[in-house]
Amino acid sequence: MTPFTWGDRGIPEECENQDNALFHAILVSKLGDVTAWSYGDKPLESFVIKPNETVFIETEWNFTNDAHAKDWSITCYGNGEKGSLHLTHDKNMASDSWKPTPRQEAKLPKVAPPPDKDSEIAFRKWVSEVPIEGVECSMLKEDKVDMDDDTYFFRTALKSECEDPVSYLVGMFADDWVMNMEHAHSHMNINACIASDATNNVIECMITLSPTHPATGW
Repeated sequence: MTPFTWGDRGIPEECENQDNALFHAILVSKLGDVTAWSYGDKPLESFVIKPNETVFIETEWNFTNDAHAKDWSITCYGNGEKGSLHLTHDKNMASDSWKPTPRQEAKLPKVAPPPDKDSEIAFRKWVSEVPIEGVECSMLKEDKVDMDDDTYFFRTALKSECEDPVSYLVGMFADDWVMNMEHAHSHMNINACIASDATNNVIECMITLSPTHPATGW
């Protein structure tokens, strides 16, 4: 036979001294002596009950401390055969019971797949997150992106943390200007473009960054 109540793991240490010097106690007519304890379960000395023999059990529970959950039970162990042992309250009170809680699978939040490497979203994210390197307050950064099909492409970011506007002179072939501007950042302040090499069709333009538009790229 084992009486059960909540163990000390469920009671804060600062509450343990509020038990008012009282204990849980159980008296079994077959054992004679009162058994007292403070927390959890208390296995009792084994004893044998003869057929049709009645054993009286009396319990007292120290629930004067609000830190104790007011739950308790008594478990008697028979010989393993169903119906060989019955535990009855002297006022015919039935024990509380509950149904098992149905298993619930955790619902994981849906995570959006990462954007394609060559998408506008991935490009803007890279421009916004790429750090400024070196000791200057602005930079031009070129990056090679390897695709899954063994191809690659280049992307360029211009970033500034300067207090005043900063301009970069950028030169590209005319065809490259056309192709790159199709994928350019929306904040692209281009001015003063000139044909620096008419033979090779190279065009140079000034691209300006400012505190209000500190990043761009293509």
